[in-house]
Parts: sequence; structure tokens; C-alpha cells
Amino acid sequence: MSEQHLAVVKDGMVVNVIVAPPTTMGAAFQAPDGHQTVALPVNHEVGVGDSYDGTTFAKPQASKQDLKEHAARLPPGLPIGMLTVGDQTIKFDELDPSFRNVLPYLMRAAQRDPTLVVRVPRLNGTLVTLNASQITALEKALGDRYIALFGTVATMFDQIDSGQLTTYSEVKTYGKTATGQTP
Repeated sequence: MSEQHLAVVKDGMVVNVIVAPPTTMGAAFQAPDGHQTVALPVNHEVGVGDSYDGTTFAKPQASKQDLKEHAARLPPGLPIGMLTVGDQTIKFDELDPSFRNVLPYLMRAAQRDPTLVVRVPRLNGTLVTLNASQITALEKALGDRYIALFGTVATMFDQIDSGQLTTYSEVKTYGKTATGQTP
């Protein structure tokens, strides 16, 4: 037997979604007083906070301000991935997280000293060696990536204002698609 999915509903709002083997649910499960349980199909998209009118579930309507705040939080979570400068491919998730914060300082040092060479530690215990021109190119490439990312968020704000993006899911999918990720 497959697992059973139940929504626990109180006052027309989903307060919990339960997934468990059918032997522990069904007639044996008793919702707390004032709550009801509703069986869900296995591939449901019902979540806490959704409304239930007795027959249909619906996602809560988000305000434009809530959607913009959601869109504004997307960039830090979006991966920078890797950038190639010269013969070096830099995978940012392999470097110490503070590297992005230090990069502008390294770039200024590289501008002062064109012979600068820096050995940057990777999290796996190895080093990547960058010369002054690679540091400068990397800082520019990373800046360009963030400028594009912030442009995407600005476009999302415009689409939220115009009513083209109206749900959290649409905002997330647009953000991922616009930055080359799989939604």
C-alpha cells in the first residue's frame, strides 16, 4: 500500500499536511477538536496556509509587496556557479565563502601591483593560483553577473506591478529561468 496524504484544516485554512503509511492514518487518525482532515492525491500541491472551502484548495493571494520581497531575496540564493578567466575556471562553491567579500580588495591590490600572484585556498584543501590580470577579470565577471542578476530582479518588480507575476511560484520560476537554472 502506498502512503496517504492528508491535509489538516481549521477554519478553512490548511494548518498541517501529513504523509504517512495508510495503516497509521485513515480511521485511526483523529484530527484535534475544531479541525478536519481531507485526503489528498499523492502528487498534491497543497501546503500550510492554503485555503479550503470544503471542496477546493487554493493558494493564498500574495500582495505585490510580498511578491517583491520574495523576488528581492532570490539573488543571494541563486548560485554564481563558475567563471572562467584566462586558463582558470573558478568554482565559487569550492572557495571559502569570504572570497567574494575579499575580491574587491584583491582587485585593488592587483591594480597597484600588476605582478601580484595570490594562492586562494579551496575548501577541499587545494589552492587555486590567480595572477593580477585574472583577479581583475574575475572581479569584472562577477560584477557583471550581479548586475545582470539585479536587472532580472528589477524586471520581476515591473512584472509584479503590471500583474504578469502574481504568485510566489511564478516569481521563483521566472527568477530561475531568467538566470539559466532549471525551474
